[in-house]
Amino acid sequence: LHRPVAGRRGAQLGRVVAGVSWELLPFLLGVLVLATALSRGGVTAELRELYANAAYPLPTIGLVGAGGSALMGNHPVALLHSQVLVGAPPGHVFAALIGGDLGPRLLPIGSLAGLMWMSALRRQGVIVPLGTFVRVGAIVTVPSLAASLVTLWLVR
Repeated sequence: LHRPVAGRRGAQLGRVVAGVSWELLPFLLGVLVLATALSRGGVTAELRELYANAAYPLPTIGLVGAGGSALMGNHPVALLHSQVLVGAPPGHVFAALIGGDLGPRLLPIGSLAGLMWMSALRRQGVIVPLGTFVRVGAIVTVPSLAASLVTLWLVR
């Protein structure tokens, strides 16, 4: 990958490596370890039971996916849901995908891409306060999540 980029733009491997947000790797590893521990600790069984007994499974799955993704990151929650939703109706899988995709917009730790952007902005001297991130994230995410889940319910 480096050669085509370097050949066209004169990039140096050292600059590419220096631009990587290495401080995020331990965080990512920790989050994946957490997801594995939760799975082995019985969370998948509890989620399976919660979803099976939910009066309204689509919003339940979507809200759990969004909340979990905001707190732990979208990759671990997707991993958990991939185990929980085996054989589930397509609508349940779509609800998990919607929640997992929109939830990370609520907190900066919700997605690796968000963390990388925050890190890149910080290196450029741009600081986004947590309160601002959460406020803007909630203003955008909550109605988007509601509209997406209602639309899913209507078309399922």
